[in-house]
Amino acid sequence: MRCGSGGQTNGVFVGNTPLRFPVANGKHRVRLSMPGYYRWEQNVMTYSGFNLSVTLESAKK
Repeated sequence: MRCGSGGQTNGVFVGNTPLRFPVANGKHRVRLSMPGYYRWEQNVMTYSGFNLSVTLESAKK
């Protein structure tokens, strides 16, 4: 994840990347966004020890 990307889980802002926060096991909607980059949004299934790494794609061609 790009440093400074805004992170949301289930529609709630959880901070700017890099992020490390606890979530309950199960399905969650995760969104990352940053000016000048395409937004990343996906449903993820979390479990004990779950880690997520995302690379945002530049919107500049």
